[in-house]
Amino acid sequence: TINFRQITYLSELKNPWTVTGKVLKFIEPIYDWEKHVDNGTSLAGTPSAYDEVNDVWYLGVIEGLLAVNGPNNELYVLYVGSGYWTKYYAFGCMTYIGTDGDILNIDNWSRSPQPVFSMNSEVNGTGGPTQTTSPDGKIDYILYHGFLGPNATGGRYAFMEPYTVDAQGVH
Repeated sequence: TINFRQITYLSELKNPWTVTGKVLKFIEPIYDWEKHVDNGTSLAGTPSAYDEVNDVWYLGVIEGLLAVNGPNNELYVLYVGSGYWTKYYAFGCMTYIGTDGDILNIDNWSRSPQPVFSMNSEVNGTGGPTQTTSPDGKIDYILYHGFLGPNATGGRYAFMEPYTVDAQGVH
């Protein structure tokens, strides 16, 4: 519904249930591709925030974070935007660009304005990233789910593809 939105936050943890220090509002839905309501409608152009006049939160989905380290200490965070029930569910990427080591400073991050991995004619609604490595440690794989074909109908399937990481990003 239009009253649905998700935001991700980062913070240091003392243990799995105790936050210590500052909390960073890391990713909130700001781009049109992160705001698809269903398979034919988007809230493109609407604010991704609370509308005090109309007492409404505008839709936006941000979820499924996956940190990926590059060979030279690059840090990328893949995330998913739009609803998992739509064909527009797609991966975005945050890239750590800071030099001071403070990952809790939003100014140390760059965000991709377009999805870095999204639908094509064969697969759509791609999301839920996780990663693994081949038993010999030579190949990194990204695992994700999606719908077969051009529409978000039927069952979701699991996919696994090799990926590489370098100073230009996750490929």
